[in-house]
Amino acid sequence: MDIITRNYLRLLKCGVFGIMEQLEPMSNFKWLKLINLSVTQECMGLTYDGMVRYVNARQMNLATKVKDAWTEVITKTETDSREMNNCIAEMYQIFSREQRLYYPVLLRGRSMATLYNNPSHYYCEHIDWYIPTEEKAREADAWAKRETRIISDIDPNKLKYSFRNVKVENNHFVQELMDRKLNKDLQTLVTREKSYYKPNYIEVNSIKVEILPPSINLLMLILHLMTHIFEEDVKPQMILDLGMFLRKLGHLVDYIKIERWLNELGMQKIANLEGSLLMRLFNFTQDELPFLTEYLEEDVEGLVSNIFSNEYMTPTDEYSIGMKTKKSFKHLYRSATTLRYHPREITGGYISKIARQFSRIEE
Repeated sequence: MDIITRNYLRLLKCGVFGIMEQLEPMSNFKWLKLINLSVTQECMGLTYDGMVRYVNARQMNLATKVKDAWTEVITKTETDSREMNNCIAEMYQIFSREQRLYYPVLLRGRSMATLYNNPSHYYCEHIDWYIPTEEKAREADAWAKRETRIISDIDPNKLKYSFRNVKVENNHFVQELMDRKLNKDLQTLVTREKSYYKPNYIEVNSIKVEILPPSINLLMLILHLMTHIFEEDVKPQMILDLGMFLRKLGHLVDYIKIERWLNELGMQKIANLEGSLLMRLFNFTQDELPFLTEYLEEDVEGLVSNIFSNEYMTPTDEYSIGMKTKKSFKHLYRSATTLRYHPREITGGYISKIARQFSRIEE
């Protein structure tokens, strides 16, 4: 890790968990690069919160041009967050009242924002809705196709569209796995669990919006992070979401169920890796990670190096054929190095990933 990344992590730990470590002196040029890194890794608001704490504690003195850069970034973050909340509240009312659908469930992203000290500084690329029944999910998709601008309808179980200039996804499943047998087991597990769990809610613009209950939510956070680890697309906020959930709502989780589910899905090793990430990056202890059975010290160092390699694509590169091909080969290498964490999911899903990558190229 270079000095920029080390200070970036310190600001994140301070902004999210209030941990203040000694910052290393940097030039204005490097502070501006740190801001760009936080934007690229989609943690600008959380990093900013750490910067404010250091400035208030007089442990940090920034030049005017660095402060101006921060102001520009955080103003946009707060505006985007406000627009997304407005969209969530409006859509929830449309789905649950006007369209007479079952209440949709808000997944991941914005459902996590309320756990943070400043929810308006939480970055979210799009809104994720889960529509609990197949019939109602199709109705929600039909509404979106009539009333919004469709972005992608390639996946029959996930419709991507834009509503009020905000990206939205309708999900027919809470989470999907690439291996068919594993995915079937997962959907059976979710169906069994949702048949008797009580709804949980958060408030968005004074509207009660349903979210997943704690135990199944924790499993989905572990699964979501797993898919990004396998696809070499981990952002620090995904790790922080898992950590914040454990710190704020972990006492509501049934860990006997979590242990059973991890074993059923063959996910204990990847859960250990994720827990090890929290210990390595954000000072978690093993006592705070009830699902952890082993700290993977050597393995986690390689993953940390990969996450903070600073090799990121620009929006233009992301859609080029050359970059798509390069990314596919990187996925192949990544799959080989992570095979031991979940052999069935990687070997069962890799061909599907490649096919999906090239289908997007053809578009």
